[in-house]
Amino acid sequence: MINFLTFLIFHLIPCQTEFDKMLEKYYTDKVTKIQPDELAALIETGADFTLIDIRYPNEYEVSSLKGALNIAGSSTGWDAPKDTRIIVYCTVGARSEEAAQELLNLGFTNVSNLYGGIIHWVNSGYPVYNFALLKNRVVTDRVHVYSAEWSKWLKTGTAVY
Repeated sequence: MINFLTFLIFHLIPCQTEFDKMLEKYYTDKVTKIQPDELAALIETGADFTLIDIRYPNEYEVSSLKGALNIAGSSTGWDAPKDTRIIVYCTVGARSEEAAQELLNLGFTNVSNLYGGIIHWVNSGYPVYNFALLKNRVVTDRVHVYSAEWSKWLKTGTAVY
């Protein structure tokens, strides 16, 4: 018979992965995080929000989340009502964490960062799209992972850098 404490440790308390441990270095408690499953549910229900890909154009062109606007490297050039629901992402969430903080500093009040970025999104089984193929959005398994170092975190799909 499994004792209650063992049951809690192995079944109810989420285990922190190496990926989660790595992300702790880049995330603050100042920016709200949204999990891939939560974002997928928002997309599926047609919720009203703006999705911003903060990565550079060459990364965005390889693949991006459906409907994402590309604001390369910085959020300061983007203009919208301050109460707009905004979700930002990048490769693992480090650059988008900084961009989310910039947006909050600019007075935006409803900003979230996609936890784990596009890598966690793809690893969670959600699709990404390529703009370059026939100038249409085509589902792809290619993910720009920023560098060879970051490619180790991509568990599904093809790493590009």
